[in-house]
Amino acid sequence: MAQAAAAESIPLVADAQGVLRIIGTRVTLDAIVEWYSTGGTPEEIAQSDPSLQLADVYAVLTYYLRHKAEVDAYLRRRQQERVDAVASERSELLAQKYSGREFSPDQQERLECLTARLKELLPPVSVGDLAVLLKMTEEMKHIRESARERRRRVGLGRVDERPL
Repeated sequence: MAQAAAAESIPLVADAQGVLRIIGTRVTLDAIVEWYSTGGTPEEIAQSDPSLQLADVYAVLTYYLRHKAEVDAYLRRRQQERVDAVASERSELLAQKYSGREFSPDQQERLECLTARLKELLPPVSVGDLAVLLKMTEEMKHIRESARERRRRVGLGRVDERPL
């Protein structure tokens, strides 16, 4: 007896921010692919969250394996969005901290959390890249010192004496 294979839809839906989630759960495509990539079996993945159905995990993994290039591009975009959001919030807190405005212990704790999260999200820096960053830092110090000296000589405005 011949049976016709029915096309099944992929159980993914985009939320308001464009994040792909398993329908009926808060579990993201990112999480499923990460679990799978680190050796998780579909059964282990399904057991990790009571809202997941094994069939949905298999369907999402099948979609991932058949559309790896597109999913990987989506995951890279999501990773960059996370880095950008964390870096932006951290930058705003640093600007407030060093502007002389009041900075609360809660804000300091948030800054530390964001710094730790950024370290998790960003890839390690190679020795070569670190050397370039150090050279750029030294060049920036020289540029700032030159600018301060010019401002002192011509008497323009307040001279910022904060350490670099």
